[in-house]
Amino acid sequence: MVGNGFKIKAKKWIEEQLENGCSHYKDAKIHFTSAKNFYKVDNIMDEVLNVYNAWNTRITTNQLNQWLNQIKKVSSMPSQKGEVLKIKFITQLKSRPPCFSIFVNNIDLFFKSHETFIKKMLIKEFKLRNSAIRFVLRDHEKIKELNKFKKVSEGTAKIQKKVELFKEKLSNPTYRRRAKGADYLYGRKSLYWGNKK
Repeated sequence: MVGNGFKIKAKKWIEEQLENGCSHYKDAKIHFTSAKNFYKVDNIMDEVLNVYNAWNTRITTNQLNQWLNQIKKVSSMPSQKGEVLKIKFITQLKSRPPCFSIFVNNIDLFFKSHETFIKKMLIKEFKLRNSAIRFVLRDHEKIKELNKFKKVSEGTAKIQKKVELFKEKLSNPTYRRRAKGADYLYGRKSLYWGNKK
């Protein structure tokens, strides 16, 4: 028969080994059982089912972004050289295991410590304990730039080209003065309305 003093030491040693060797499962629940005496054997199956449910979890984009807005209110975002991390959006890509896509203004500002904090809060809020969680970081600004060059229909491309040309014209001060002068001389409120050659 093993003494209680040794059992406590053995438990502590196992917990330390798991914490050092499997740091990503730091918050995982540890069950000490005995197959010989059937001590807490039922607890294992309950925990297996809980982990399986967490592994299969699907969270809506709306729920995730509501949770993210609450997190942003109570926690300060990391910064570097005057630039502050901005988390724009979060969505779940898949389950088994849960994988989330996070859109940020600068990937380099999403430090490991902040990733750990977000992961911890996510596990707590959506009961994902003991399930592996993965993050895919995406640069929001780069995606916006790439979307500009996506293929569009021929009609849309023509309209976009006209809009771009008009914007270029408006940026020219000479064109703006001429347009303003023409409107003053021949606009609806002018004396020469309808006489423009």
